[in-house]
Amino acid sequence: MKPTKTIVIRVMTMVLMLSMIMIHTEKVEAASAPTISLKTMSLQEGKTATLKLSGGKGKTIWKSSNAKVATVSKKGKVTAKKAGTATITATNSKQKLKCTVTVANKSTKTLIVYFSKTNTTKAAANKVKAATGGDIVRIQPKKAYPSNYDKLTKTAKNEYKNKTNPKRATKIYNMKQYDTIYVGFPVWWDNCPRLVQAFLKDYNLKGKTVVPFCTSGGSGIEGSMKAVRSAAEGATVKNGRDLTDDSKATVKKWIERLNIISDPQPVTEPEKETHKILVAYFSVTGTTRPYAQKIAEKLNGDLFEIVPKTPYTSEDIDYNSDCRANREQNDPMARPAISTSVTDMAGYDTIFLGYPIWWGTCPKIIDTFMESYDFTGKTVIPFCTSGSSGIAASEAHIKSVLGNATVKNGHRISGNSDLETWLAGLSF
Repeated sequence: MKPTKTIVIRVMTMVLMLSMIMIHTEKVEAASAPTISLKTMSLQEGKTATLKLSGGKGKTIWKSSNAKVATVSKKGKVTAKKAGTATITATNSKQKLKCTVTVANKSTKTLIVYFSKTNTTKAAANKVKAATGGDIVRIQPKKAYPSNYDKLTKTAKNEYKNKTNPKRATKIYNMKQYDTIYVGFPVWWDNCPRLVQAFLKDYNLKGKTVVPFCTSGGSGIEGSMKAVRSAAEGATVKNGRDLTDDSKATVKKWIERLNIISDPQPVTEPEKETHKILVAYFSVTGTTRPYAQKIAEKLNGDLFEIVPKTPYTSEDIDYNSDCRANREQNDPMARPAISTSVTDMAGYDTIFLGYPIWWGTCPKIIDTFMESYDFTGKTVIPFCTSGSSGIAASEAHIKSVLGNATVKNGHRISGNSDLETWLAGLSF
């Protein structure tokens, strides 16, 4: 065998072995990432349920945001104390996993359950709650749906085609106590999402009244009714309604016409965490990072670093040369790839978006981030660091990209005291 041929074979063998090692490493890392058994649950006062953590390493620290409503033991056992809502947080391997617990008064007979990807259906569900006084629980999937619109529609289409029953991360332990169940969902492909259908099939609904409601781009609820009736076997299923454009007053009148006895508004212990906050940031030199960390700490938010797939070197940001950053900022189509992703963007109401100023505006990787998720209905608050440039140009750009979000006036942070003053002026 010729020496050249031998070398080629050896190189190919080494490449194959390295590829197999990398694939194995990725699988191990994915397998070790912690996951929580439930993301939402409902319990009756005085009852208990145990949350479990899979994967992860070392010790798990459990914490309740409102011990008056629900407590949690060191092993994840949740005890329902008083009607209201509390968030149970499990911290493991520097990751925080959360479960929202709704504690129900024994006398409450109305339940509102809903699935919402963009928070549009969430707003409709809150109107139903205001009109009925019932308990409210969000239906969560085990695996979050893609935030990218094209990927989401493809996933939904495949679920219908394959008749998939997506795994649920929601459990209503006290379903027996409810007589009336309002079920909300967005219309996907002119139908009720398979996740919601699977959720309804989890329970014995015989003798109960089920009232569907939806939000849609114009499809209406008619195409979903057959699937809801089939999933809610044994229940009396009322004709549903599309609440997309309905005001609180309109929703109330609709519910009154249903002639269903609603629960009086209970006196409950309020949830302390009124906003779910994400602090997303991009930082090459480390200047922006500590401010992002302080914002997340002060506001009890989740921290997410926008990490480029190809890291920036010091040469890449040398503005006195034809560097990578200069080329990207001068290219309107440049979209540097990101190696990280937000696990459940739909769950966040408010996003703080931080970055350094490059050429008077935000780096192009911020465009990549903004175009990767659906920000409809969310509040976005920009913040930046710079040598002297202000935030106005980048703020205007973010507003132009995120037209479906509420983009608040941003702030250029010049130091820790400046950060403290700015945060103190925000309504959180």
